[in-house]
Amino acid sequence: MPKGKRNSQLVEAIDLVPTFVEAMGGAFHTNRMEGLSLWPLLREDQDIKWRDTVVAEIDYGDRGGYGALGQDPYDARGYMLRNTRWKYVYWEGMRPQLYDLQEDPNEFYDIAQDPKHAELLIDFERQLFKWVRQRRHRTEPTLEELKERSPELDKKFGILIGHW
Repeated sequence: MPKGKRNSQLVEAIDLVPTFVEAMGGAFHTNRMEGLSLWPLLREDQDIKWRDTVVAEIDYGDRGGYGALGQDPYDARGYMLRNTRWKYVYWEGMRPQLYDLQEDPNEFYDIAQDPKHAELLIDFERQLFKWVRQRRHRTEPTLEELKERSPELDKKFGILIGHW
């Protein structure tokens, strides 16, 4: 990307490590890292499919606020999903928040209670649930190694799944 040029794609902090690894000539393992390398954006690669929503999360169980809210420290979590128009915020144990970033860029008016946005709230909740389910928990085998495994290999090691 030429010096001083801007890009409006949505990026996350987790994109930095894969970017640094790729910049140094390495390969990052997608089974361990959830981020995307920013190199295609920096090179202005027109053929890439980029994310349309970003996610952020906070665990405030180590701060005093959870007590004021009557929460257990393990429930003191929040998540935010944002796309180019909407910002959805989910606080564990509370109602969600929704902001229209086009009409209200400073986020003064929470419109989550407006019935006309009910379907949008459901969609964001589905996206958040999908994001939570797809987190990278595997740390050992690579994707290629997982694909090479087979039921025959499982039987060899005495692992019988789906056999009654």
